[in-house]
Amino acid sequence: MGNERLKTAAALCCAFSLLSLLPVGRLCANTPQEAAAALVEALKSADPGLWYRQLSKADVDSLHEMIGEHMKNEFEKERAYRERELGKKIEDIYEFKGGQLALSLGPYSRDKGQEKLFDLFFIKDIRVWGGQYAEVTLFLPVAIRGVLPPVRLSFIKEAGEWKFCQSLSTAYFVHGRNGDFDYFVNMYLNLFYGLKLDRTDSSKIKRKSFRLSKELSDKYFTAWKNMKSYSAKDFLAMWLLTGDKKAIRVWEEEKTSGKKTLTDKELEMYKGFLSGKTQPSRQPVPPPALESEQYFQYVKGAFFRDILAYKKLLLKFPGDEKMCAKAKYQIAENYEYAREYALAEMVYLGFLKKYPAAEDEPKAQANLAKLYWDKLGKQDEAVRIWKELDAKGKLPADAPYKAAGRLVPKTLVQNLEAGYMRGIVDFDIEQDGKWTDVLYTSGSVKVGGKEYVPAENKLVRYLESGQGSEIYSKEIDYGGQDSQSHLSYRKMQATRNGIWLYTAMCNGHALFLSPEGRPLARLRDEGDVLADLPLEGREGPYPWKYTNEEHLRSPYWQGVHFADKYVYVYAANSVALKKYDAKTKSLISKTVPAPGASLGNYSANMAPSAKGTMFVVSPEAGVVLEYNDEGKVVGTIKDVRTGVQFGNIRDMAFDKEGNMYAALETDHQIAVFSKDGKLVNSFIDETVTPTSVAVDGAGDIYVSGYGMSMGGTTVKIYDRNGKAKTSFSTLHPKATVANVGIRDLAVTDDGFVYVRVDTVVERYTTKGERVDYWVIPNSGQDAVMFAADPKRKKLFMLKGLEVYEYGGPGTKKIADLRLPEKPYSPVKMVAAFGADKRGNLQGHVSNIGVFSFDPDKISGGTVPLGIGGAKYGSQISLERTGLDRDGNIWSCNSRNYGKGPVIEKYGPDGKQVLKIPQAEGTRNSWKPVDIVKSCKDELLVADSANRRIAKYTMSGKYLGDFDLTPYMSGWIQRLRVDSKERLYILSSQMGKQFILRFDGVVFKETRN
Repeated sequence: MGNERLKTAAALCCAFSLLSLLPVGRLCANTPQEAAAALVEALKSADPGLWYRQLSKADVDSLHEMIGEHMKNEFEKERAYRERELGKKIEDIYEFKGGQLALSLGPYSRDKGQEKLFDLFFIKDIRVWGGQYAEVTLFLPVAIRGVLPPVRLSFIKEAGEWKFCQSLSTAYFVHGRNGDFDYFVNMYLNLFYGLKLDRTDSSKIKRKSFRLSKELSDKYFTAWKNMKSYSAKDFLAMWLLTGDKKAIRVWEEEKTSGKKTLTDKELEMYKGFLSGKTQPSRQPVPPPALESEQYFQYVKGAFFRDILAYKKLLLKFPGDEKMCAKAKYQIAENYEYAREYALAEMVYLGFLKKYPAAEDEPKAQANLAKLYWDKLGKQDEAVRIWKELDAKGKLPADAPYKAAGRLVPKTLVQNLEAGYMRGIVDFDIEQDGKWTDVLYTSGSVKVGGKEYVPAENKLVRYLESGQGSEIYSKEIDYGGQDSQSHLSYRKMQATRNGIWLYTAMCNGHALFLSPEGRPLARLRDEGDVLADLPLEGREGPYPWKYTNEEHLRSPYWQGVHFADKYVYVYAANSVALKKYDAKTKSLISKTVPAPGASLGNYSANMAPSAKGTMFVVSPEAGVVLEYNDEGKVVGTIKDVRTGVQFGNIRDMAFDKEGNMYAALETDHQIAVFSKDGKLVNSFIDETVTPTSVAVDGAGDIYVSGYGMSMGGTTVKIYDRNGKAKTSFSTLHPKATVANVGIRDLAVTDDGFVYVRVDTVVERYTTKGERVDYWVIPNSGQDAVMFAADPKRKKLFMLKGLEVYEYGGPGTKKIADLRLPEKPYSPVKMVAAFGADKRGNLQGHVSNIGVFSFDPDKISGGTVPLGIGGAKYGSQISLERTGLDRDGNIWSCNSRNYGKGPVIEKYGPDGKQVLKIPQAEGTRNSWKPVDIVKSCKDELLVADSANRRIAKYTMSGKYLGDFDLTPYMSGWIQRLRVDSKERLYILSSQMGKQFILRFDGVVFKETRN
């Protein structure tokens, strides 16, 4: 059970298990049970205030430290919703936040099927130390994200009342699970309450244990009988841990009957929850010599987000400057984490003033600069700090500041509210570059360090001074349907005469405004004409509602450009670039791009050239297409990247020499690596997006996929040098087969090609002649994996855990694979399947290892996996794996713990024999999302995949890149340039948007 499940179980048990205190009765007039009873009432009534009033002083004080102005503001925004949800007023944010468990867990008591399970609460024991501190071990075997294990709750006596230690109960359950409860609790009580309690001193413990009553035992039995199969074992373990004799008899009967039941090893694991030891004992680490360091490590390990805990350290060890500096730095970081930016700034400044030589001083400076830059709008202060760090040689690598060019972008506008359909949706720069028009959906924004709240769906103009004004305050909705957010105007273009607002997707509408924001015209794309529509009201030549058929016929705009004489529209559903006369609104030309020039389904942003052609970006195809006045493609701009991007590997194949062939999906590329890991060949075919690859005995390469010159059911054949030889279609004639694409591809050495299309596997000759096919039985969602056997020249297939030998309509199942039982195993499927040169079928299961067997020796039998095979374990990524003819497994690990993608090769013994790192500086596949023409008649293309701007001449010659990665980590949504050659970028990061302006950009040539 992982950390997340432990945390969930701890949080849930902290609330639910209190109900189990009730049957015990009162031990004294003022006991932990009274506090528990109040918590129970809070759960039943979903009363956060009642729960909050039972919390310990330490919990309450910690909550007050964490709740600042930001959280209060957020609370006010949701107050009305929460009050409607609760059915009553919320008087206090502290009570509301402190009682979240009552709000979030209380409803479970009323869930269908769980009501009776809440009658199973049981107290195992109660222990009290010196009348000051108490722990209760209790059971709540409710099936919520797994059956909850037993848990201990802590209580402290404050001013004669027992209070619930919520943070301690949760924290030591999660962080003290190696059994170090004594140390953990002693430190907490000393730090927060000044109590020097020795938890190991048995002379001060009063303990009382309990057993299940017969009535409760019968309820456990009934609950177990009615439990779903996947939860029954967990529930039985919880029942056994209560010590109930009936549970022991049930378990013995299960084992003797031969049923699949709880194992001894699994029960031992659950006993860890009862003892508090849920992880193997770790090697004891000697504590730091200084007591202050011991406490600091304790706080950082268990309460690292608790500002109060660090403040307690400052009070406890005021003379230890080193420890105080560390604690002060953590306080600042935690205020920043809580988005209390003003408080974080104040603490950072205090830290830098008091501890100028502290170990964390450079980090504090860097954090403060980033805070100024990203959150507080004090960019000049940020630049000042970066210059100081640069002079010391301690400038962070991710700082948006380049020492060589001193290039620092200016944040013009920043929206402050994250979330779908919030903030900036588009912007443009008006002709003289002195102001910016921004189109909003909703949310507050910050301009020049000042917060500004425009109304929803407004067009706002911002001057360079930062002053903003709404220039179109009517509801931005073109009418014609009910007001739906996805039908609003989502894009804009500023021209010499005014501003165009238009829809992205959805029924092709546009609204033209004067520079002052007065509506002048409204247009709708009706195919052969741009129809003028009424400016006011919802009447017009279009219906109020569309039927499904009419909706499908309506034009879906992906890109629009309004010029002086023409209007260019790319409509996705008709895959057409249309050109209209701007005055008469009539259609001049309509071009359906030929194969090799499809624009795909992404936004097709455009930019005109001086010679009258139009450049259109195609993010899906990774190209920029140039159309002439007749709508014909007259030029193509492609990426100049030469590296191989491992993260794009979709499939692997192997030849008889052991070379590995990788299909790089979004790169339109096939890369060939030798058996020792050297890149020996690669070729790019822009017309193909490869998803499957295979190699025959002669070295010819077979590729399937989709793209601009082939459908998803085409197989293309290349020679060993990457020269295209031929292709053939695999469209299946059976009406019930969906020809939506080839899902797998293999070639046997006798010259047959096998493909899986939908629910059938087909066999072809290399000339594309269909030989026969096999209908996959009960195909469902099971993947079908191919293994081309080089010895027998046959195809074997793995469907789920069933192995088949291909024989056309006579295909037969030859074996079932059986996976050994492994509790809580994250994967129970075969991740790779192949055949070696000796004719053995082999595969890999990440949580078991490698398996191999001779299909001639298995006929309709069962193959047990993982016996005697090498154990690779989870070190092999499941992203992309393949097995070569020597029994080696190859894996592409694109994550690699942030160190860059690698290709790894493991031998049959499970040992890594090869690791191929991606070439340094290799870029992702190109994704051009926007294009503009500069005043120098050069094209600037925004590459969102690599966060860069590429510059080209009008003839398509590459001039260089401007790398945006030091300045932003989000996606590029829009690129603009003004008359001073300043770049403007709209970027989206974590749901928030920024408009950045770059002055004095230098483009440098890079080709990796």
